Amino acid sequence: MRLNHKSEVRMETGTLLARWCIFSMLLVIALMLLDGKFLPSQMSGKVWLPGSANGAIWANLVLLPPALYIIGAYADQWGTREVTVALLAGMTISWLLFFLVYQHGEYDDGLSHPLSLAGVLFFLCGGAIYAALGLFFFCTRATAFDVLAVGALLLFYVPVANHLALDWLDKLYAWVWYPPLFATEKTPLRFIIGGDALVVVSTIVKLAW
Repeated sequence: MRLNHKSEVRMETGTLLARWCIFSMLLVIALMLLDGKFLPSQMSGKVWLPGSANGAIWANLVLLPPALYIIGAYADQWGTREVTVALLAGMTISWLLFFLVYQHGEYDDGLSHPLSLAGVLFFLCGGAIYAALGLFFFCTRATAFDVLAVGALLLFYVPVANHLALDWLDKLYAWVWYPPLFATEKTPLRFIIGGDALVVVSTIVKLAW
C-alpha cells in the first residue's frame, strides 16, 4: 500500500537526519585520520584517547541515527521559533561542554584537547543533536512506542559515549596507549550516572505528558 504524502515527508525527514549524523561522523573520522589522531599507531608510545577508541564517535555513528530517524518523523510539529530556540540552546550546551569540560581533560583526544577541525565539526554536530533531542522531548507529541524507543537508545548511548565499553575492553586487552580515564577523571562516571538518570526521568515524564 502506498504511503500518503504526509507520511512520506515524515519518513524523508527522519532519513535525512539519520544520514546527516552518519555522514558527519564519517567526516570527523576522515579528518582525524588526516590529522594523525584516529589510530593508536599514529601516535605510538603516547597515552591518549585516539578517535578509533572514542565512544562518542561510535555512539553517534551507530546509536543516534535510529533515534534521529524516529525524531525526524515528527518534524512537522515544529515551527521556526521552536527550531531556532532549540538550536541556540543546543549549541550553547555543546559550547559549554567543549570549552568548560572537555578541553580541561588530562589526555589528548584529537577533538577538544587540543581543539581540532574535527573537533569543531563534532562540536557543531553535538549542538544540532541536543537541539533535536530537545525538540522531541519538549515540542513533540509522540507515540509511547517511539518515546520508549528513543529513551532506550539514549540509555545505551550515554555509557558508550562516555567510554564505559572502552574501559571494559581495556581490562581484557590492557592497551598501552589507553589512559586510565575512570581512575584519574571523575567526569565520565558523573556523565554516565547523571545522563542515564536524566534519560529515565525525561522518558517517564514524556510518557506521562
